[in-house]
Amino acid sequence: MKEKSIIVMGDVNSGKTEKFLFSSVEKAISNEESILIIDSKEEYVKKFGYLKDKGYTTIIINLKDPLNSEGYNPIEYAYKLYKSGDKDRAIDFLEYFSKSIFINTLNVDPFWDIASSNLFLGCVLGLFEDANEEEINLNSVYRMFGSGDDLCHFNQLTRYFSQKDKESLPYMYASSSVFAPMETRTSIISVAKQKIGSLINREKLSNLFSKTTFDIEKIKQEKTAIFIINNEEDSDLNLLVAAFIKTIYELVKNEERKFNIILDNFDFLPETIDLKNYFNDSLNKQVNFVVATRDIEMLDKRYSNYIYKICTLVNMSEYANNKIEMKDNFVEYPKIKFYNINIFDMETKLSNTENSYQKNSNINNLMEQIDEKIENIKSEIK
Repeated sequence: MKEKSIIVMGDVNSGKTEKFLFSSVEKAISNEESILIIDSKEEYVKKFGYLKDKGYTTIIINLKDPLNSEGYNPIEYAYKLYKSGDKDRAIDFLEYFSKSIFINTLNVDPFWDIASSNLFLGCVLGLFEDANEEEINLNSVYRMFGSGDDLCHFNQLTRYFSQKDKESLPYMYASSSVFAPMETRTSIISVAKQKIGSLINREKLSNLFSKTTFDIEKIKQEKTAIFIINNEEDSDLNLLVAAFIKTIYELVKNEERKFNIILDNFDFLPETIDLKNYFNDSLNKQVNFVVATRDIEMLDKRYSNYIYKICTLVNMSEYANNKIEMKDNFVEYPKIKFYNINIFDMETKLSNTENSYQKNSNINNLMEQIDEKIENIKSEIK
C-alpha cells in the first residue's frame, strides 16, 4: 500500500528538519527517487550538495541570490507546448501559474483576481501567437499591461485585441477585461501590473525569470533534486514558489519514478498551496509530500480536521531531544548570465497589421475600380 503524505509538527528548534526531514530526504536518495525541497535556510542544499556525484540532475533556483541560480521563465514551458500543438496542456500549465499568482482564496469578492488572471492569460496567449521566442517572458506581458494605461477607450491594448479573431484563445480570455468600461478596465490592469511587477521589478530577479536554463521535460525522465531557496518574508515571490510546486506536481504526478516534495517551514508559504487537494490527489500516485509546520492550528483553520485522515501526523515532542551534528557539504551554485531581455513591441505589431490591412484595403478598392471600369467598357461595347 502506498505511504500517505506526512505532516511534521513541532516548535522552533524541535528538530523537525534535522531529525525527521533530513532522514526523509536520505531515504528518497537511497531509493533513487526525485525530490523537490523548499530550502529557505539553505540547510538542505548544503547537506545534500553531493547529489551530482550520485548521478542526480541538480537544479537550484535561488530567489535570495539570483546570480547564483538557474534561470526559470514561468511561461516558457507552456510556450513550447503551445507551439508543438499541445494547446490544451499549455493552457493547463499557464492556469496553474496564473491562479497561484492572481487568485487569493481569502478575497470575499474574487472578481478583480479572476479578471486580472484572465487578462494575463489573454496577453500571454497573444504573445504565443505574435511574439518571437526570445520575447516570451514576463517583461513582455508587463509591457502589454502598460499599453492599456492610456485614458482613451481605444488604446494600444484594445486595438491589439480588437484585431484578434473573436474565436481565438487570446481574445476569449482577455476580451471581458480589455473591452470593459474604462474605470473597470483600468482597475483590472492595475491589479495585473501590480502582481507581475512584483516579480520583475528587481533587475536580478527579472533576469532570472527571463530564461529557463534547465530542461523541464527531463525532470520526468531523470532522478532529479530541485532546491528552491526562498525568502520566507517575501510574500510575492512565495506566490511564484507555490506556482512552481503546482507546475512540478502536475508534470510528474503520473510518472513511474517516485517524487518527494519537501515543504519545510510551510507556515510561511501562501494559502494557494492546497494541501488537502494535493494529499487527496497523490494517494494513488507516485508523489509524496512531507510538510513541516510550527502551527498546527493554522492547518486546522485552513483545511479542517479532514486533512489528518489522508496523511500521517508526526509530533516532534515524541522524538528524543538529542542534538544532531550538522556537516555541510560543498555547494556548487550555478552562475546565471545576464541576458539582454527582449520585449515584445506591441506598437510595431499594431502598425504592421494596420498597414497590411490598409494595403489590402487599397488593393481591394483598386480591384473594385477595375471591375467597375470593365463593366463600363462592356456596356459601351454593347
